[in-house]
Amino acid sequence: MPQQTMMAANPTTAPEQLRWTEKLMFLATIGLVAALFLSIGWQVLAPDDPLGTVSIWTHRGSFLMVIQAAALVLVAAVIATITIGSRLPDVGAFAAAAGLSLVALQGANASHLLITYGQGDRGAERQLAALLAIESLVWFIVLAAALVVSGMVTKWCFQNNQEEPNSHNARENQHTELSDLSVSDTPFLGRSLFAGTNEKQDDSIKGVKVTLLISVTSIAIFSILVSGFHPKAVSHGQSWFAVFAAFFLSTWISSRFFQVRTAFWRILSIPVVCTLGYLWAMMPGDIAGPYSHLPSIPPSGFLHVMPLTLVPVAFLGTLSAHWTYAHPSIPTRQKKREPAGNRRRRR
Repeated sequence: MPQQTMMAANPTTAPEQLRWTEKLMFLATIGLVAALFLSIGWQVLAPDDPLGTVSIWTHRGSFLMVIQAAALVLVAAVIATITIGSRLPDVGAFAAAAGLSLVALQGANASHLLITYGQGDRGAERQLAALLAIESLVWFIVLAAALVVSGMVTKWCFQNNQEEPNSHNARENQHTELSDLSVSDTPFLGRSLFAGTNEKQDDSIKGVKVTLLISVTSIAIFSILVSGFHPKAVSHGQSWFAVFAAFFLSTWISSRFFQVRTAFWRILSIPVVCTLGYLWAMMPGDIAGPYSHLPSIPPSGFLHVMPLTLVPVAFLGTLSAHWTYAHPSIPTRQKKREPAGNRRRRR
């Protein structure tokens, strides 16, 4: 009887774990996208200085670079969605973000830009923080376009021409619904592209709470991990880890309090964190600690990381936590309360 009760409590629509063949397909897709970005992507995004930092401000043709990078991002999103998008929502944006973050690792870290642009002048460093805030919004828009393209490819390839959307055969071959995609919760756009998912849209008030909670917790975690309580030198690996851990942990924390079906409200915290972080770096203040006067020592934790690392790695952390812990359709095994008579009989 208890086993039957537990089985009845689990919804039949719960997503299954990826099979080993699908995990291999996912890894192969990420590898293909990584090779694409490390070859063609590096030629597009490489700074003018071979030893420089990868940024739109270290490239003479900034506008053309962003357009070419956006085209490459959309191609990567289409490839990833076609290969594994039927099992992982928004995987196209995840793959594109992974490729961009690898390109960022090919260049120098933020200390190179601090030395060449800031030169130890706190006023110049505040101007640099404002430029980085603008750049972070640019890269977020590029990856947001990947979310839209990933959603459209999912609709065209996996949702059209289905006999019965809820039939057993359809669920065996396709596990990602349109309502699982982040773009389905986008105001106006979600209703126009995914008209059939309106009844499953997340509540806006709850979504705003999720965005604010992730923003606050990720800023706090990132600030502690990247520089502690005193400024110190920039490290590529530490910055990458700090961003991923901050957004992964904050997304997991938010899922303990609020459940939202898609990753839209969680992803929306990324531009909030980037904007607030770089704006905070613009605030004047005294810097304590040894060697804090050196131009290579950033006055703020957010100047440790460049936007081309901050935004894509934030996507990776958020989507990884969303897939792993935060999907509300994954059931929690809870036993139903049995009637008092059944409990007496079992005794």
